Amino acid sequence: MAEADLLVTSVGKLMVNYKLGKPGAARLHTSISGIKAIEKYLKAHKAVLA
Repeated sequence: MAEADLLVTSVGKLMVNYKLGKPGAARLHTSISGIKAIEKYLKAHKAVLA
C-alpha cells in the first residue's frame, strides 16, 4: 500500500478504529469499521506491514 498509510488505533470484538491517509499528510481521516471489512481491504490492496 504505497499510496496510503493505515494506522489501527484500537481493536474491539467487532469493530476497529483506524486512521487512513497519504504518507506525510498533516491530517489523517479517522474511521470505524468492522474487522472483516478491514481484512478485505488489506487483502485487496496487498498490504504490507511495516
